[in-house]
Amino acid sequence: MVSLFTKSSVLSPKYIKKKRRRFIARVLFVLVLVAIIVGTFSFVLRLSSLRIERIEVTGNTAVTQKEIIDIAKADMVGSYYSLFPKDGVLFYPRDRIQNDIHDNLARIDNVSVETKNWNTLVIAVAERKPYALWCTGKPMDDNDCYFMDSTGFVYAKSPSFSGNVFFRYYGGDVVGAGGIIVLKNYIPAAEFSQINALIQSIQKLDITLVALDSLDDGEYEAWLKNGSDAAGYGRILFNNKDPYEKTLENLTTIWNEKIKNSLKASVPAIDYIDLRYGNKVYFKVQ
Repeated sequence: MVSLFTKSSVLSPKYIKKKRRRFIARVLFVLVLVAIIVGTFSFVLRLSSLRIERIEVTGNTAVTQKEIIDIAKADMVGSYYSLFPKDGVLFYPRDRIQNDIHDNLARIDNVSVETKNWNTLVIAVAERKPYALWCTGKPMDDNDCYFMDSTGFVYAKSPSFSGNVFFRYYGGDVVGAGGIIVLKNYIPAAEFSQINALIQSIQKLDITLVALDSLDDGEYEAWLKNGSDAAGYGRILFNNKDPYEKTLENLTTIWNEKIKNSLKASVPAIDYIDLRYGNKVYFKVQ
């Protein structure tokens, strides 16, 4: 019988052991090489010339530089895997710094973080601009109020204002458990945009709106200032079941054809205009 294996094809234990030693030596060489490269890289990144040593802040007015810098510094404490410092100019946590500043400082609308001159971090912020007020309690009472931006986000306690310096919003989804004011959108941003556009269109009819109360089931109550202080305020009631364009159309028609003429005839003031029933519009003058 002829053997299928030649002498050269049979691996001796000595050969196998030698081959295994070569493999282990190669693996150790690669590991040592990687360790040297990583160690050298870590050493270089720890040089002061490649570490963030200064932080500059631009664009802030109400928010202090210290508030912003403290957040950035806290995010850059420590190292990645005990090797690469988080305050290194190449690996600093840019996204985390931006997100933490935005999420923890409600007045901040936008944040951008860049580096310059290798060891300076530049944080540029844009603060929210007060567009209106959200207030607790019922409309026209002496309430605590908070600033609201143009997207409907409630973000900071406001001082007391006399008169109607800002349009005022009431109700909505701002009061949390235990009566705590939650800094968030008054109503969903998309709906707020539509409501805001409706309010601006109503103002163009020479109707002086001063406040809006968000009621239950998608209903709203806009408060208008009558011509004299003695006449007080009237109300315009509408809901989100009908398109806001249709609500405006019905209001424009009833205002121009009936109410406006009545006011010119020395009727004291408006009590209410009810637009919640489609094309059937109800109104009452005082």
